[in-house]
Amino acid sequence: MNKRTLRSFSLGMMLAVSAVFCYYHFFYQEKAASGGEERKESGGIVLERKEYEELLAKIEGLEKENRQLQQELAGRMEKTGEPQESGGGKITLEIKKGMTLEDLSNFLKEHQMISDRKKFEQFMVKENYDRKIQTGTFHLTKDMNYTEIAELITASP
Repeated sequence: MNKRTLRSFSLGMMLAVSAVFCYYHFFYQEKAASGGEERKESGGIVLERKEYEELLAKIEGLEKENRQLQQELAGRMEKTGEPQESGGGKITLEIKKGMTLEDLSNFLKEHQMISDRKKFEQFMVKENYDRKIQTGTFHLTKDMNYTEIAELITASP
């Protein structure tokens, strides 16, 4: 390499470094400073860490309150004896004196325990379960078939 080529190369490197420096100093820092404004324009919100942590604590408190209220509601429903649907595909069925097979099948259909009300009623009559239904509280799961349901509600306490 001769002296002239080396000088040209050095001058090109200095110009490139100067251009990068100017871009960073004048344009990049402005964009970084206005980044929050861009987020606000696109529907986002800029929060400080303290605000973010306060919101997380508030969410956690609300979730805890929600769980407590759900437990309180479940306790009240148990005390009143009303049938209720609980989590995990389970329901509590209370059969009272005077309930008919149709009342029972309607309840099971409403709570998606059976797919066809008439088929369930026909099964109960055909297998002679309809005359053996017991009063009381029964815990059913959504994966039970007609026979399992029938045997549960006709079993003597």
